[in-house]
Amino acid sequence: MQLFLIIFLSILAIYFLLYFFRTRRKKSDDKADESLDVSTDKVSSVAAAVQPTHAKSPTFKKDEWIILKLVASKEKPYQGYEMIQTLLTEGLRFGQMNIFHRHEQNNGKGIILFSLASIAKPGTFDLNNVGALQCLGFTLFFSITRVENPTTVLNLMVDTAQNIAEELGGKLYTQTHQLLTNEQLKRLHCNVQLLQEKLHTPDLFTQTS
Repeated sequence: MQLFLIIFLSILAIYFLLYFFRTRRKKSDDKADESLDVSTDKVSSVAAAVQPTHAKSPTFKKDEWIILKLVASKEKPYQGYEMIQTLLTEGLRFGQMNIFHRHEQNNGKGIILFSLASIAKPGTFDLNNVGALQCLGFTLFFSITRVENPTTVLNLMVDTAQNIAEELGGKLYTQTHQLLTNEQLKRLHCNVQLLQEKLHTPDLFTQTS
């Protein structure tokens, strides 16, 4: 009877230990996921400071931003010189706000087409210590009000993200955390076209003198 009680208590203790570590790990994963949440407001404030506008209106709305997220695998985060070299190879250049930008020309000349930030807050890169630099993923973004041809920029941004993923690994997601499939890409193109039409629709109720 005493032996049975000892075995029972041992099993019970193991069960509670497993439950404790599982709960603790889940909280840790949830906390890590929260750190990957770069809000649209943050993207808007960063991009508004670095991208020249082609829009007549100086106002910026959340639904005018096209955002993609390239998330590294938990086992292999992006890091060091390999990460920086890959970004440079894809035509991205480190610049304003301490993030990377893709200009009209590969050498960094011309207006900014889209930008790339770290997916973890605050989104910046510290290139003073490249060897120790580690990144859980990237946020790529642009505003359709700030480029002349949003569809072309979207295609370039997607191609760039896919090339980075092929080189460094990771998966590409939409702003709504959906895996970027061909179907999702078609939806993105439709959204861009709808937003362009909306922005260029004349106000029929504007009074003219």
